[in-house]
Amino acid sequence: MQAGIAFDESVQITDTNVGLNSYNGSGSTDGGFNVKDMLALGSASAAPAPGSYAVAKQTWTLHSSGATVRVNCLDFEATDVTVTNITSTPTVACSRN
Repeated sequence: MQAGIAFDESVQITDTNVGLNSYNGSGSTDGGFNVKDMLALGSASAAPAPGSYAVAKQTWTLHSSGATVRVNCLDFEATDVTVTNITSTPTVACSRN
């Protein structure tokens, strides 16, 4: 990996009780070769309310070619998040764990 690789992220919300919307965004690897996702159920100053949740399918692609790099099911709960790699089976429906 190297810093500055451009990625696109698509997050499609499949189930939520907190009114989150699907979105698309772009970013690039940082100096530590990390890509930061953009989904936030809470904030730095406020934790998500007990019982809140959001389920989404997250797809990362290379900006230059559109090649899929990774597909995840994300299950955000008020106290935890579960990330399930479904890159080899990207048509799997994401649901709450």
